[in-house]
Amino acid sequence: MFSSTFLTQLLSFIPRSSFERSVQAHQADRYVKRCTSWQLLVTLVSGHLTQASSLRSLATFSQTLAPHRYHLQAGPIARSTLSDALNKRDYQPLQDLCELLLSGVSRQQRKAVGAMVSLVDSTSITLRGPHFDDWTAATKTRIKQGLKVHVGLDLAQRAPVYENISPANVNDLSDALEMPIQTGMTYVFDKGYCDYNWWHQLQTKGAFFVTRLKKNANLNVLREHSTAVEQSAVMTDEVVQFGKKYLGGKRLNDYRDEPVRSVVVAREGHATPLVLVTNDDQLLVAAPIPPPHRVWEVLV
Repeated sequence: MFSSTFLTQLLSFIPRSSFERSVQAHQADRYVKRCTSWQLLVTLVSGHLTQASSLRSLATFSQTLAPHRYHLQAGPIARSTLSDALNKRDYQPLQDLCELLLSGVSRQQRKAVGAMVSLVDSTSITLRGPHFDDWTAATKTRIKQGLKVHVGLDLAQRAPVYENISPANVNDLSDALEMPIQTGMTYVFDKGYCDYNWWHQLQTKGAFFVTRLKKNANLNVLREHSTAVEQSAVMTDEVVQFGKKYLGGKRLNDYRDEPVRSVVVAREGHATPLVLVTNDDQLLVAAPIPPPHRVWEVLV
């Protein structure tokens, strides 16, 4: 008698028909006699669940799928076959599936709470040495060589709603300029994404942002937004305007005539406060002084 395994239950959430349409569209299984794209996906998912650390351990675990071959529509894969598939198979169906699942997370979150928060950042994956220099040395920076993963992390779901992999020398802001913007989303990012015109694009598309200001930011105070409450971490809360008419070169500052909100927050254990800027005038600021790792919760 068949009993559903945890892997079977997990795979049931994957829209198989959408995945197969992508496989056909990209002809990923053309000329394939063994290890179809679906078999490869099942093997990779099972390897992730078992934390397989090598190609050998991944192939060895695939042997345990033999009793469930009929229901999983996937079975054991030889190590050499698996190696060839990982080297030569088109990755696009896997990427399409990932984007489809991520969009589903976003829709569920939007139905549940309406407004969403995306934490935008990047991290580098070092790839250097004889096996990697041929294709990573040309895009290395002074301190990084390999790949860079750009992510937008949904704060409530603890799940990514945006992801992109680029060479190590791609600037964080350059990737953000290509990132799809969702209306109603609040994007939180650091000073590496400082570009007034990009911030203006976010606002134009109906999104919000919260970020840190650089020390040399030229601000003109227009008025107080709210009075700082006693025992609050908020030192000042003001409506300001950027004083720079032009940005680097001769780029006109799109935000030059529009007000934004500047909030100065005290940081426990730091001599200097945190200077934040946002285009959302409804964010909460009257909160008790939080520990340093919860500073964003003053605003979000």
